[in-house]
Formats: sequence, C-alpha cells, structure tokens
Amino acid sequence: TVTIESGSATITFEVSDDHFNPARSVQDASIEVAGIGTVQTLQNGEATIQVPVNDVYDVTISKANYSEVSQQVRVGEDSETVGITINREPAISIDPSNDRVVTGVRAA
Repeated sequence: TVTIESGSATITFEVSDDHFNPARSVQDASIEVAGIGTVQTLQNGEATIQVPVNDVYDVTISKANYSEVSQQVRVGEDSETVGITINREPAISIDPSNDRVVTGVRAA
C-alpha cells in the first residue's frame, strides 16, 4: 500500500535585462504560468508563485517594449529559482522640438 499526497512548491522568478553590465532587474514584467496564474515582478525583478510538484510548466514573460520570452520550467519536490533574461525591442523614440514647420519666412 502506498499513500500518495499532493504537494506544492514555490517558483521564484528573477527577471533581468542583460543589455546592461551588470544586468538590471526588470520591474512590472508579467509572468504567466500556464494553467496556474500570472504574477508581476517587483522592483528587484523577482516574483513568486505556488505550483503543484513534479510537473513541467509553460512560462511566458512579457512587458511593454520588451520581446516576449517563453520557456518550460520543470518543478520537482523542492522550491526552484529560475533566472530569465528579457531584452528591449529595437525602437527609436523621437520627440520633436517644434510642432509645426513654417517655410518661406525669413528670420529677422
């Protein structure tokens, strides 16, 4: 006779942007663990979530202006810490100094 008990473990995600040296923590990144839920990273780039033990989870990390990252995380019977790197999407931001252009007028 074998008694089987269900249990849970904590996954701690550490999300960073390695464009910088040293890498910087990413605050307010959204971490979705399929079938479990979604958590947001804190100022230190960390977020934790409880999951059932002995399974593999599809994880998606997203944040505005960053490329989305998806990967699988295997959880045994102990808590896990998973480091994940996300990178900004290439973009150019231009703020005009004038809101109009006037032609044919000479400056005095």
